Amino acid sequence: CEWPATPDPPTLPTDGNYACHFTGRKPSNPFYTITGNYSNSKGQATVNGTTYTDCLKIESSTSIRFITTEEMTLTLVFAEGTVPNIKIDGTSVSATNSHIITCTLQAGAHEITKDRTFNLFYINLTPSANNIGHIQTEVDNHAKTYYDLQGRQVQHPSHGIYIYKGKKVVK
Repeated sequence: CEWPATPDPPTLPTDGNYACHFTGRKPSNPFYTITGNYSNSKGQATVNGTTYTDCLKIESSTSIRFITTEEMTLTLVFAEGTVPNIKIDGTSVSATNSHIITCTLQAGAHEITKDRTFNLFYINLTPSANNIGHIQTEVDNHAKTYYDLQGRQVQHPSHGIYIYKGKKVVK
């Protein structure tokens, strides 16, 4: 997608922090370029034990833009009790039975816009489980728990790529 000329996009955070909420009616993370209106009277959403009451109103004028350099999983948390849908890169994406939308994004420029009017309380990006861009060599053969790239526990890992202690490793 092409955007109008704007200042250089934010760079990726060096601490891996891609979480964003709207406490104080402003984005908490400058990684995202956000235009839109905020409210603190549109419900609430609880994420990891923290309840948020300030939100970004998803309206016709709302735009959330960002650039990733690797495949990542996007999580959007809307007002509790809603089943939202939104446009991600021009494609309508709907939640199934909850107030949370999760999808995988390829590396590149992305934009989130209105499909229908909802209230967004929290955004996060995490490296995708299928992304093998960051691999470490595992030397320790006394490891306790390995998982395959689909998240299934592997009892006796042999040669291959696994997730161990939250990181991708080659065994």
